[in-house]
Amino acid sequence: MSGTKGKVALSNSTTAFTGASPVGQTGLLDLVGYGTANAFEGSAAPAGSNTTALFRAAGGATDTANNAADFSAAAPNPRNSTAGQPAAPVISSATTASGTVSQAFSYQIAASNTPTSFAATGLPSGLSVNTSTGLISGAPTAAGTSSVTISATNATGTGSALLTLTITAGGGGGGATALSEDFASITAGNNTSTTGSGSSWAGNTNFPTVASAFQAGGAVKLGTGSLTGTLTTKALDLSAGGGAFSVTFKVKGWTTVEGNITVGATGLASQVVTYTQVMAGTFESKTVNFTGGTSSTVITFATTAKRAYLDDVVIAT
Repeated sequence: MSGTKGKVALSNSTTAFTGASPVGQTGLLDLVGYGTANAFEGSAAPAGSNTTALFRAAGGATDTANNAADFSAAAPNPRNSTAGQPAAPVISSATTASGTVSQAFSYQIAASNTPTSFAATGLPSGLSVNTSTGLISGAPTAAGTSSVTISATNATGTGSALLTLTITAGGGGGGATALSEDFASITAGNNTSTTGSGSSWAGNTNFPTVASAFQAGGAVKLGTGSLTGTLTTKALDLSAGGGAFSVTFKVKGWTTVEGNITVGATGLASQVVTYTQVMAGTFESKTVNFTGGTSSTVITFATTAKRAYLDDVVIAT
């Protein structure tokens, strides 16, 4: 076969191809044409020479059905048994991140070459990593700076980087509580069984507007098996401290986590809060922070799908 032009076809049949091009013929799995070949996928790959060889991209793992895009000419470099596998991951996400004590934190590990698992060592208390997705989340419990080793792994190997994670103490404004609701007046029902929250809740002075809300024994169930639920506060003065305020609450799901919780404030973008605890578990504490509070801000909690329980809502400037 010439080094400057040629074609190679891969077939799953013992029947020989006919004509100059196997394209469209039964059994063709792949076709490579290079140089001035008269058959190829897309466009022909570059020609080789006495001193060069053709290499398929990504260690032999790329096939875009375009020979020109998939192959390049370079000095010969025989491959070993790992040929065809992608290179080890390379971390591409930021190497610095920051958060605040007791506030929701989220950082996504990102890497090239299709990682199949992730890890993070040295995380501060309150944070954990999802080894399948690479998402670091939680609410840190103490201020400080941590050197966190983040990594991503595929069949070829592991790539890692050092993440400098700075957690600062909470606070801001005058620390005044604008609303505190523990739902202690709700004595009917419970939040530990599927039959314990069937009685509607009409709201109270803190939450005068509700939809699909139910009594759940010192907590509120939002939503049903087919409807989302909402709780909306009375108008609050959240203008202190330049309009910075925090919303803290506890949440857990139904028998499974059926959706997220959104927290919205008048004139501000809603924030989405994720959680993992379900009915059989304990409530998770969550905090979100806003800037832009006014003297008559209204806060709305809502499920994004079906049911969840809420408790212990505190809104402070």
